[in-house]
Amino acid sequence: MSATATPPRTVHLIPHSHTDIGYTSPRAEVARAHADFLHEVIRACHTAPEYRWQLENFWQLEQFLAAADDGEIAEMSELIRTGRVGGSASYLNMTELLDATTLASVTARAARWFAAHDHPLRTALTADINGYSWGYADILAQHGVDQLFASIHTHHGLAPGGTDQRAFWWEGPGGGRVLAWVAPHYQLGNDLGFCPRGAMSYTIRDAYDARGASASAQMREDRLGRYLTELTERDYPYSIVPALISGAASDNAPPDVELTAAVQDWNDRHPEGVRVVLSTAEEFFQALRAEEAFHDIPTERGDWTDWWADGVASTPRELRIARDAHNRLERARALAAVSGADISAQVAEAQQQLALYAEHTWGHSHSVLMPWSTEVVAQDVAKTSVAAKAHAAATGALTRARAVAGESLLPPRHTTLRYRAVNTTTTTLSMLRIHVDDWLLAHPGTEPVAFHQGKALRCQSRPVARGVELLVELEMAPGADTVIDVREQPWKHARIAGVDRVHDVSAAPVDDHVLEARHLRLVLDPENGIVEAVDPSRGASILRGAAPFAAVHSRWESGADPVSPRANSGRNRSPAAASMTTASVTAARVTSRGPLVSRAELLMELPGFEHLRVGVECSMIDPLLSVSVTFRAAGSWEAENLLLPLPFGPTEPGTLWVDKTGALLRPAIDQIAGTLQDYMLVQRGFVQEAGGFAVAVATPDTPLIALGGIEHRTVCLHSGPDARANQRDVAAWAINTTWETNFRADAGGFHEFRFHLTWGELDAAAALERAGALAAGPETFRVQD
Repeated sequence: MSATATPPRTVHLIPHSHTDIGYTSPRAEVARAHADFLHEVIRACHTAPEYRWQLENFWQLEQFLAAADDGEIAEMSELIRTGRVGGSASYLNMTELLDATTLASVTARAARWFAAHDHPLRTALTADINGYSWGYADILAQHGVDQLFASIHTHHGLAPGGTDQRAFWWEGPGGGRVLAWVAPHYQLGNDLGFCPRGAMSYTIRDAYDARGASASAQMREDRLGRYLTELTERDYPYSIVPALISGAASDNAPPDVELTAAVQDWNDRHPEGVRVVLSTAEEFFQALRAEEAFHDIPTERGDWTDWWADGVASTPRELRIARDAHNRLERARALAAVSGADISAQVAEAQQQLALYAEHTWGHSHSVLMPWSTEVVAQDVAKTSVAAKAHAAATGALTRARAVAGESLLPPRHTTLRYRAVNTTTTTLSMLRIHVDDWLLAHPGTEPVAFHQGKALRCQSRPVARGVELLVELEMAPGADTVIDVREQPWKHARIAGVDRVHDVSAAPVDDHVLEARHLRLVLDPENGIVEAVDPSRGASILRGAAPFAAVHSRWESGADPVSPRANSGRNRSPAAASMTTASVTAARVTSRGPLVSRAELLMELPGFEHLRVGVECSMIDPLLSVSVTFRAAGSWEAENLLLPLPFGPTEPGTLWVDKTGALLRPAIDQIAGTLQDYMLVQRGFVQEAGGFAVAVATPDTPLIALGGIEHRTVCLHSGPDARANQRDVAAWAINTTWETNFRADAGGFHEFRFHLTWGELDAAAALERAGALAAGPETFRVQD
């Protein structure tokens, strides 16, 4: 402690209610509660002029606006305009699942409302969550928000560097600057004893904890005095300090105007001492800007990596639906830009549901302790329904865009089927995929063949669910728009088969463990899986490690207590006692060869999993490798993780890039000091780059990736650019049930996880764009003549 250090003189007590949708009660009840809370806030402000209220997010205000009459809305607007109710630009406390476009959209919605009510929004507040994608700083700044109050929950997480109650300027990748305040838990004021009906002992443990933490003047005296002394001993530089407070010892807690009496009691007892004031986050920031030490606030550039990102993998099937909804929404927007379709209503609904799905509360507070409970199951289903609603709205947007573009779902007028193909990507494509519905193929013994401008195209087809997948070779530049005719022709096949049509004979020597294409030579080993993946044009391997997709599973026994082992695991997601098992390859072979794609299959065994299969599809004309990992998980009440290793990239040392919300960044390099660097949520995927050569891996189903595995170890925080940490092995973190509260306890059932790889002399951004574009191909749909 420096000789000049003095304790803070003013405590800004900020009343609010922490939003956890579905954590404490059903989602509809939580929505109604927050609307009712704001009605009560209006009454409290009339009763006690000194009372303040802080909106934690804009969603809370939306619930009030939907239920209030014009007079009540006018009253709330006036309280906001005069600063007695603080606004927040955050829509909800969200994970990083949300894409930049949707995140900007919901942020803009908040900014527009406040601007329309004569109070431009400057502040965003979040509580519970542990971090944000780097791009969030730019998104806030772009909407006029230059202050971020981040109340960190350090259970299984941490404030940057482990230090809260501090400020820094957070600079985004695009140069946007936000004044960030790192605050402790969102109920610190309750722990300090200022809420009569909501005293707690969560972040402060002392003798009052043993007595049940009943609020009293003596409790406030002891705890606040010690807390301010601790700040002073660490050379806290400000005369002010904030503390969020709830009206009850609960999430989704109501306001309690009685805390004004506790504040008055403190101030009466300390007329010349520390003063406690009821405040909003914006009032606190105003006071902070007036501090002498304000001019010494440092600047940080980089990702504020979220410790709680891992929970999304507790619901892998639902997560896939939400991710596919986002993909369909992107496709719909791109096609609507061509067709001129108005899909604004469907887009707005899809974005709303995606935002709700990204909200950090995954389930009921007792999801792990009582997974059989009706309340737990109801919230689980409700969260699933949000993903389903997002998918339905995005599908509606895509269907509308296709309809305006001429798609027909009616029977064709002629025997020739006609399909429109539009390349809505920025990549030149060489192959398109057409789904031909089974009811359109009327002649047995035939196969579909594609024609373009009267010329037969090179094709390849196979049966799929509800029809035939027809692959067609046709080069299409970005923006190209053309028509393909499809006709049934007598079935032909160059391979030898009997009347059973089983192709298991070849007239020429064939190696069932080697697959050779224009851009890839893939070698399989029956015991080790993929052992070689080389680009023949460069003689360069795109495999930088062993055993890709050989699933790694961790589980730890909990006996009759499923909660305590999870709760006590700290920031490790696998405790020291966890058992680690790696899948073993039992078979690997090429299963089919074709002019456009060839396919291979790996079979694996892993205790606790059945039917573990890795399906590989290699393009014969493009640098594209698509992989599907499928299995049935037995499931368990015990905590478990499943990783799928993705050791792809140039063999020489280079740089790992990840695509996060609003930012393409380098883990362990582009990060705020003191943040997590072992796992993170990504958008499209990641890229390994070295010497101008890049290997991109698109991860459409698994946004959570782990760096360096998940074995138990001392967690190393980011302490500066670290090229070695950046180059750790990457794995898709497919399943995670290690949380003890509101994430699903069991991830049993059938699962599929897909990956798309491309490579070449590209930068990271172009490589990721090409991976997604090559995998999807042009937008294709049937039209009438």
